[in-house]
Amino acid sequence: MGRPSRRRGTKNGSRRELGTDKVPDVVARSRSGDTRSVVLPGTSTADALTAVFRTILRPDVTLCTDGSVALRPAAQALGVYHLRLVSARNEH
Repeated sequence: MGRPSRRRGTKNGSRRELGTDKVPDVVARSRSGDTRSVVLPGTSTADALTAVFRTILRPDVTLCTDGSVALRPAAQALGVYHLRLVSARNEH
C-alpha cells in the first residue's frame, strides 16, 4: 500500500483481558427501560459483581448475561435465575 499500517484499538492490542487502559463497568437494563451503570473498582471478579448486583437486583429476576465467567458465581450467590446468551464468533 505504500504506507505503514494504522494502529487501531487499545494499547494492548487484541488481548481480551483487562489492560491498563480499560475500566470494568456493569450496565443493567430492565424491560421497562430503567438503566443503571456502575463502574467497578479494580477488576470484575465474582465478589465485586455480587456486591453491585445485590443493590440492583431483586431475587425474582432473570439475569441475562454474556459468557463472562465471573457472572455465574455472582448469580448463584444472589439466588437469581441466570441465563447466558452466548453467540458463536461472528454471529449476531
